[in-house]
Amino acid sequence: MKKNFLFIFLTVLLSLLITAVAAMVTLYGAQSQSTAESLKSDTAIYADLVKNEGYEVLDSIKSFGTTRVTVIDNDGDVLFESDKYSDMKNHLYREEVQAALNGKPSVTSRYSETAKRQMFYYALAVNVGGETFVVRTAAPVSETTQYLMSSEIALGIALVISLVAAYLLCRVMVNRINSKLGEIQASINSISEGNYVPLRADMKDGYLYPMMTGITEVFEKTKRQMDEIKSEKNKSQLLLDNITDGIVAVDGADRIAFINKSGMELFGCDEQVAGKPLIYLFDKNSLECHEKTDGKSEYQYETEDRYYKVTEVNSDSDIKSVYIFTDVTKEKLLIKQKSEFFANASHELKTPLTSIHGMAELLLNKDADEQTHKYAARIFKESDRLNLLIMDMLKLSRLENKNGEFTDEWCDVRGVAEEVADELKEKAEEKQLDVKINGQAMLFIDKKKLYEVISNICSNAVHYNKNGGSIKIDIIDRPSSVTLSVADTGIGIEQKHIPRLCERFYRVDKSHSKSTGGTGLGLAIVKHICSLYDAKLDIQSKPDKGTTVTVVFKKQK
Repeated sequence: MKKNFLFIFLTVLLSLLITAVAAMVTLYGAQSQSTAESLKSDTAIYADLVKNEGYEVLDSIKSFGTTRVTVIDNDGDVLFESDKYSDMKNHLYREEVQAALNGKPSVTSRYSETAKRQMFYYALAVNVGGETFVVRTAAPVSETTQYLMSSEIALGIALVISLVAAYLLCRVMVNRINSKLGEIQASINSISEGNYVPLRADMKDGYLYPMMTGITEVFEKTKRQMDEIKSEKNKSQLLLDNITDGIVAVDGADRIAFINKSGMELFGCDEQVAGKPLIYLFDKNSLECHEKTDGKSEYQYETEDRYYKVTEVNSDSDIKSVYIFTDVTKEKLLIKQKSEFFANASHELKTPLTSIHGMAELLLNKDADEQTHKYAARIFKESDRLNLLIMDMLKLSRLENKNGEFTDEWCDVRGVAEEVADELKEKAEEKQLDVKINGQAMLFIDKKKLYEVISNICSNAVHYNKNGGSIKIDIIDRPSSVTLSVADTGIGIEQKHIPRLCERFYRVDKSHSKSTGGTGLGLAIVKHICSLYDAKLDIQSKPDKGTTVTVVFKKQK
């Protein structure tokens, strides 16, 4: 408030001072002009007297007032001086004398060595009896100064009165403005505090009324927008707090910008965690990445008794990343129970099935009637199929639980593919299939696992191919990867079935699968091996056109 008053008062004071100085300069100029005109008039009168009656007539004039009159001849000698001075020097080269002699008379001002003060001068040249004389008048500058001094008193009184009036006026204006500013500030504070108090605009406010009205409209619009934002925020907060997934948002500096209620319960913290580094909750770098696509990554996070799937979503906004913690404990435990049951059932079935298989083989080798032999052959075939199924189940169980030995070594991918082709040669020849292998590459991997991948893919390519069809195995060696592609000309698969092909026991056509003797676990085994080596599995197929299965292995760095 004091600063506002001081600023306005100093502005008014400066304006008054500038006005006073301008008035003084104007008065000085006007008085100087008046003195100059008076000198010109007096000089013309005295010049006429000298011209008509001679300069001697000036001696008869008793008083010239404050005006000094001088008559100078053509050589510069002083012939007459109204003020008596003992030492009168030659005046030929005085500025006003030269101006008169040259026919360009003008008023000049200079310090007079004779009179010892600042003087105004004006001179006219006259011709008397063939001789040229210069009639000069002079007036002291002090007359103008005295006039100004008398004016300064009036100006000073007016200035003081103006300053007092300005002070009072400024005080009233500042108090009024500050009062309105206080109302505006109070209204702003009320908006932020949630109890909006509108401004009271009054026509009596004069020039402030339009401004107050405009500000009121802006405040009310702001209030409506803030209410809408608050309502949306409350809805979002209610929604986020009732989501069972934990949600953590971080900014560009990896500091926590938001955490919902489920996230607080998960990490045992409260709202005060906002603004702290993300590592305060968990170390992202310690999480194992399971899947990564553009702008999205998936991890697994474990506590003492819970399992969580962590989905990281990235953006280019102020919120750099959002982490979503989904509790998958039940799913994990269920998968674990299924896997254990899967393994236990496989082990339990293997022993009696071996016995059945062996007894069926004995019955086949004994002499028996045709009906008995037929039943024994059927038992032997089905037990053999069941044995293959159980072997695949045990393989899949070991892969899921990461049991068994892994001996990674440099393997010739083409050599393994040729082994598989040789094993499937008999079945391929039965269907008159043309099998070709192109390319070669070395890959650091467990040879048995590589064999399982190629064998299961190629086995499907044989079983589900058409008679007289073909199988093409392409091996592509790239700087950072090795691609294995197996393309057949078989019956193909509809697009809707492809996402589920790697599920255990999933069959597109059960009757056809049963006739081919497949176990329904081949691609599930392939998928788990690909997962172990972070390889990418892709299946492309069209009905009656064939199927292409592609596996991309990353090379060891």
